[in-house]
Order: sequence, then structure tokens, then C-alpha cells
Amino acid sequence: MATIGLRYPVWAPYVSGGNGTAIVYGTAVTGDHAIEANIKWNRNTNVLYGDDVPVEQDNSIVSGEITFGYDHMSAALRASMLGMTGSGTPLTYEDSDATAPHGGFGYIKVLRNNGTQTYEAYWIHDVQFTLDDETAKSRGENIEWQTPTLNGKIYGKDLDGSGVFKFRKMQIFSTEALAKAYLNDIAGIA
Repeated sequence: MATIGLRYPVWAPYVSGGNGTAIVYGTAVTGDHAIEANIKWNRNTNVLYGDDVPVEQDNSIVSGEITFGYDHMSAALRASMLGMTGSGTPLTYEDSDATAPHGGFGYIKVLRNNGTQTYEAYWIHDVQFTLDDETAKSRGENIEWQTPTLNGKIYGKDLDGSGVFKFRKMQIFSTEALAKAYLNDIAGIA
């Protein structure tokens, strides 16, 4: 299947769970327009040799990294996702030395195969984002679009007491509405 789109980023801050129990998330925030999502999985690459030949191999996931591009990040999303604080009148936001919160993050990939379009809804159980370097350039003869990019560290969580760490889940839907409903249910959006 070919990926032809990316939609509906949603973030929910971590409240509790994940150590043998389901994760409880706080108030979710839907993002602005998604531009790009790239995930890199970090794996064990360990081979056990016996009698001078490989007899076992571990290639399990140990963590992941996500790079996510938005067209714009609202103040509410920055506050919830990056830990930016706001106060005063008029409301002023400040970056600080506070650690960004952990949370769940989801999005929808749009795919097409043989003329049939499907929607893959992804949910990352535990990720901690940081805002990439910021740049601003003057507009010349042509506009050079400048958009924010987030970098996130993906962590595994034992969600059911099995001792198996889970990083992400995905479900395929025939409509975007069903994919959104799936993510909304996980994130606690009514």
C-alpha cells in the first residue's frame, strides 16, 4: 500500500499507569495540520553464538524516535505537549527549564491500494517531545515555508502486567471518521 496522506494529530498527557496497568491520559489536545511523521525504531542487535555459529538472536525494540512536522503549533498544544507555561494579561507564554511531559500521541495515515483508500490510526503509548531548532527567515521573491518540527523519544510500557513492553498500536479503518473515533476513544475525547 502506498501512503498518500497524514491527518489528525492528537496528543494526551500522561497521568498514570503503564506499569502493568492501562495508561490513563489527561485532557487531550488535537493538533494543527500534520506535515510529516517519521519513526525510527532502536533495536537490540545481539547474536548468541554456539559451536561457532549463530544459535539465537534478539532484535527486539528497545525504544523509538519520532520526528513530527506541523504547519503551526497552537499555544494550547505547546503548553500541553512541551510544558510551556502561560500567565499574565495579556497571556504570555514562556519556555523554561521544566522537563516536557510524557504522553500518548496519535495520527492517521491515509493509504491507497488498487484504488481502495484505507485509514491507519496509530497510537504511541508513551512519548516525550522536544521542539527542534527554530529558525525565521525574511521573505524574499519567493516564500520559503518554515514550519515547526518536534522530536520525540518513544518509550515502551507494560500495559497489562504481561511483562511485554508495548510501544505503539495501529488499527486499519475503511473511513476517516472511524479512524478518528478510535483515536478519540484512546485519548479520552468525547
